[in-house]
Amino acid sequence: MGKGGRPTRYDPERHPFLAACLARDGRTEDEIAESLSICKATVTNWKKRYPEFLAALKESKAESDSKVETSLFKRALGYEITETEEVRDKRGQVTRKKTTVKQILPDVTAQIFWLKNRQPEKWRDAQPNNVNTLDDLAAAIRESREQLGKGD
Repeated sequence: MGKGGRPTRYDPERHPFLAACLARDGRTEDEIAESLSICKATVTNWKKRYPEFLAALKESKAESDSKVETSLFKRALGYEITETEEVRDKRGQVTRKKTTVKQILPDVTAQIFWLKNRQPEKWRDAQPNNVNTLDDLAAAIRESREQLGKGD
């Protein structure tokens, strides 16, 4: 709601553009509402009522998500960066440029995150309980107890 409790009037030229900019910056819908001086319910209503508003949010969120996904993928695999440094003499004049290629090693955390989300059935932490495995564990415990008893 605008100041004084009156609803903010939707502007088809302004609001989709502003919402898209905010979403592209990674803002949540609550934060977008706050920035537009409207309540979250108004954002929800505008998404239902104005297709251009919904499209602006969706496209901008997808664009930002894609950038993060690309960065995560790159970080998981590792990559190279080239740094260029200007070498200066005593007077501050550039005498040459020094180029260094650096290897950014793969990040195990990024790999785990990627795999858990892309293949959850294979990479989740908690595997489904397997009765045979529990039975095998119980048998191993009994066997260990029996062996400890024989050693006395």
